[in-house]
Amino acid sequence: MSTNENNQQEANAQTKTPTVKLRRQYIKDLSLESFDATVSINGEQPNIKVEVNVQAQKAEDQEDLFAVILKGGIQAQNANDEKFLILELEYTGEFVIKDVPEEHMKPVLLVTCAQTLFPYFVRLIRDVTSESAHNPITLDHIDFATLYVQNEQKQTDNNQQGNIV
Repeated sequence: MSTNENNQQEANAQTKTPTVKLRRQYIKDLSLESFDATVSINGEQPNIKVEVNVQAQKAEDQEDLFAVILKGGIQAQNANDEKFLILELEYTGEFVIKDVPEEHMKPVLLVTCAQTLFPYFVRLIRDVTSESAHNPITLDHIDFATLYVQNEQKQTDNNQQGNIV
């Protein structure tokens, strides 16, 4: 192969457009415990605690396939700090990701893919809580990009502190 052909192939490889496609999405795990639905209709203002985490992993058998998992936990308590609702949800999206540079893969997975799944995650939580005779719980928007940057900064700070002798 000539040098010109090698240069042309390298140029073509560099100009490939990165693609991120959602192949499928599904509920991996869902758990609901509803203790007292009357709290929602008594007019009490519940104390609701929400936690959402994002995980990503590469499929073992396919080069361009990645799973992104949104894990959420919700606990609702009445004015007496008695739990009346516990909901846990793992929602998975399988993404085919091609031609994304390695240094950009982590933010694509933890930001772009998470943002793609989040509206479905929110809808499921709202629907499940509504069907459990409680007022529907609708999560606020999560800025995954800001959380990603903050988490990366924390890890950098922790690594720098760990290197102090």
